[in-house]
Amino acid sequence: MTERNLTTKVAQYLQMAYPKVIYRFDLAADQRLSIQQATRNSKLHGRWSRGFVDLTIFHKSGDYGALFIELKVDTVYKKDGELKKSEHLRRQAEFHMMLRERGYKAEFGCGFDEIKALIDNYIKL
Repeated sequence: MTERNLTTKVAQYLQMAYPKVIYRFDLAADQRLSIQQATRNSKLHGRWSRGFVDLTIFHKSGDYGALFIELKVDTVYKKDGELKKSEHLRRQAEFHMMLRERGYKAEFGCGFDEIKALIDNYIKL
């Protein structure tokens, strides 16, 4: 499964299971932008133009103001539970930490079943 297919499957699940929940996917990373478009996108989003999460669910649940999920097809963790070495993953994890410090829930979701469980558990808090 590609990340594009995973995104579509997650969107279909949200529409079916939680039709009143407001959510938004960040699709810029999935698009081939011209140099001018990429430059503009980078200027608009500043430091976080690369690293922003794939899915935001605007739903207050428990102590959290929103849920942010970085969608991944495969796991981002090594067997010992540490994050795999990648500058891109490190940047995303740093962004997650900043979101958590501001009262949001932010997670990596690896595969549809894990993402579905993250959404279900969050909405039912």
